[in-house]
Amino acid sequence: METRRDERIGQLLQALKRSDKLHLKEAATLLGVSEMTIRRD
Repeated sequence: METRRDERIGQLLQALKRSDKLHLKEAATLLGVSEMTIRRD
């Protein structure tokens, strides 16, 4: 069973495959979480 963290990491990897870079703020908006959550993941 995937955790929410694993799901977010998968989504981040997909986003990075589409574009070479992803800013922290963009990643947080994309996933609907805080910037701190992205940092922790």
